[in-house]
Amino acid sequence: MGVPELELKFDAELDAELPSFSDLASSGVRQVVLTSTYWDTADRRIMALGCSLRFRSASDGSERGWTLKVPAARSERGVVARHEVTREGGPEQPPAELLAIVRTGLLGEAPSVAATITTHRTLIRLDRSGEEAPVELADDRVESEVGGAPGPSFREIEAELVGAGTLTLLDEVGSRLGAAGFRPATVGSKVQRVLGKHPSLIEAPKRLRGAASVREFLVATIGASTRQLLINDPRVRLGADAEAVHQARVATRRLRSDLKTFGPMLSGDAVDRMRDELAWLGELLGNVRDPQVLEQRLTAQAAVFDEVAGADEDAIADLTDLLAERARFHHSQLVNAMDGDRYSALVADLLAMTNEPPVASAKLASKTAAPIAEQLARKQWKRAAKFAAGLRRRSPAARPAQTTQARPVRSAVRQTTPAGQPVLPTRTHRPPRSARRSPRPRRAT
Repeated sequence: MGVPELELKFDAELDAELPSFSDLASSGVRQVVLTSTYWDTADRRIMALGCSLRFRSASDGSERGWTLKVPAARSERGVVARHEVTREGGPEQPPAELLAIVRTGLLGEAPSVAATITTHRTLIRLDRSGEEAPVELADDRVESEVGGAPGPSFREIEAELVGAGTLTLLDEVGSRLGAAGFRPATVGSKVQRVLGKHPSLIEAPKRLRGAASVREFLVATIGASTRQLLINDPRVRLGADAEAVHQARVATRRLRSDLKTFGPMLSGDAVDRMRDELAWLGELLGNVRDPQVLEQRLTAQAAVFDEVAGADEDAIADLTDLLAERARFHHSQLVNAMDGDRYSALVADLLAMTNEPPVASAKLASKTAAPIAEQLARKQWKRAAKFAAGLRRRSPAARPAQTTQARPVRSAVRQTTPAGQPVLPTRTHRPPRSARRSPRPRRAT
């Protein structure tokens, strides 16, 4: 898939003048008209994933085909980072390969034309000798059509890094645009600006009032991690973003921990079945993530060792290749599982549990959540503190096996802590210090 698209976006008044870039080498000005047809479901599920799916053609013949844009797990310094997946084909229907990447968010619904956007683009390529990657500056004047009626018209400036390299020139171009009065774009993409407010995959509050009920607490707690899992689903499928695998794995762990900690609020059968399925998914994600982490650590440690005594570059290359191959193998298994009925059923169950949590009783559902959730969280923390105290009483020689057993306990404490933050009193956001001080096992080298 290569390097993700890296760009800066700015809102612009129609009559605003661009700053001078005469000191940077340019291949001249090029003008082109781009006609883009964006596809989505009626309730904008592709957009809710942070993605966009379009068919685009250029007036000069330089472009004609389909593009799915998937946001990278992290964007830094105001730079919008997205993975682009392109496929050939006519404008009648999106390619099945692209739809497969967003299939979980579609929930079985077929997308249709959501908007048509016509962009009158003026392009300038900026370059400077050195290691900095060139920047393509696009001055876009946009017209749109939604449902057969005229949509918003606006102007937007994009500065995109061309190829791989440092961000030095991109940062400089962005600084000049900012100094000239151009404001960073308030909306991430043209289609989002045309279609309006970014929708949500899950109608669950991100923050709760202090008097929230048990039902409201469960909707927010389960919904937050389910949202995190689904948002990272397309990125995980692409296999180009290790951070996405990490975030999806964190979501499954937190869901399992929350279901265990706050399980007494829910009917037992639903909790046990869901935790088993999340364990299955977590293992698949872990099989991909673990060799990724080992490869990163090996590369970092090799660089340090090389500065001190010189490293065996061939041996290190063999090891990193082996770890990368293992990660690719497990990724293919993960994607196959995500394409299957079992994963689809898990997602459907999570959405159903978020929309209507199976609270143990109607009376409990209406009670204030804070004191009940605090009591349940403290129970987990006390368990961890007791385990940690037992480890500290043992001799150092007996600890390695015991600290390995402590991992699930420590993980449960770590994952439980954020769950209660919307409603629990501030003093209970963190577990007792004794629960956080269990000896850690030595990592394999």
